[in-house]
Amino acid sequence: MTLENARPIFGWGEQSIPGFAERRGQYLYRTCRNWQFAWWLRSNRDAPDALPMPPMPPADNPDQLKLM
Repeated sequence: MTLENARPIFGWGEQSIPGFAERRGQYLYRTCRNWQFAWWLRSNRDAPDALPMPPMPPADNPDQLKLM
């Protein structure tokens, strides 16, 4: 894979996790690069906490598979 026009993102790391964040004091969380970057995205790019759930089909939908 090749990325074109990619630029580095600076300023994220353990310091990007706010003090009020749950599990901030736990070593395995605060040193996780994914968790650090997720907090940076949330703080600097208004990223949502999670994607919205897709709509559920109606219960009486005949196309819906049922486990018996």
